[in-house]
Amino acid sequence: MRPEDGWGNCRLNCDWNNDGICDWNCDTTGNGECDWNCFEDRKTPDDGWEYCYLNCDQDNNGVCDWNCDTTGNGECDCNCFPEGSYPGNGGECNFNCECEYICEENCDENNPPMTTTRSITTTRRPTGTTRPGGTTTTSIRPEQIVVRYFDERIINISNLLPTGQPNVIGEIVNPQKRFSLENTSNFAVEYQLVLVVEENTFTTNNFMYRVSVSGGGGFSANWVTVPSGTTTIARRVVIPPRTTQTYTFDFMLQGTGQPQNEDQGRTFIGYVRVSLDQ
Repeated sequence: MRPEDGWGNCRLNCDWNNDGICDWNCDTTGNGECDWNCFEDRKTPDDGWEYCYLNCDQDNNGVCDWNCDTTGNGECDCNCFPEGSYPGNGGECNFNCECEYICEENCDENNPPMTTTRSITTTRRPTGTTRPGGTTTTSIRPEQIVVRYFDERIINISNLLPTGQPNVIGEIVNPQKRFSLENTSNFAVEYQLVLVVEENTFTTNNFMYRVSVSGGGGFSANWVTVPSGTTTIARRVVIPPRTTQTYTFDFMLQGTGQPQNEDQGRTFIGYVRVSLDQ
């Protein structure tokens, strides 16, 4: 029911369509403070989404779009926009814009350690019904995947020889990258795998990769040509709750049985990025 003195005076748990679900200025913890779709004083979505300053979910899909608080401390730490701006009015994020990658420990982008741990956290819309007195039977659902690299994050391949051909010391080199994903939450989580290409000077289709996975679910692929640019190679991959999946990316220069001068002296530099599907 619309307040007699206007929606601008609704300070907490505002339910404009009277469906029992808070629409803005939502208090999901019952502590008397807004923590979802929070608007400046006397402002509502009708006044403009640029006035939303915390956990803003404009498209109502249940996932915070900007000014997200993933830690529950009441401050934006993910996809943060300057005051008065948001994606819809041409505003640009100015803090932690790739917030699905939150470094927790041992993280040094310029000199990756032997093990790098990253958490991917998203904040989902409160669900439940609004209760009298400003409390709700709701919760913010955190989802977290921890990524651990077995050596380092970067894939750096150069002077690769065709399959079956030994190098100068008699070794057959098949580059490989391994990492694990651990879902530490109590919910199944969907994610995507992106092969980020920083440099790829191979000009033929002979430079290839395959993906294998163990641990339940996940994504696998047989030998395919490595893309020339950054490419999403898998979407909506499911990892069950409290599960660890271990990925292996193998690379090879496929031999043709003919001279492959065009494949000599080539370089590939990149890495696999994991992000939550929303």
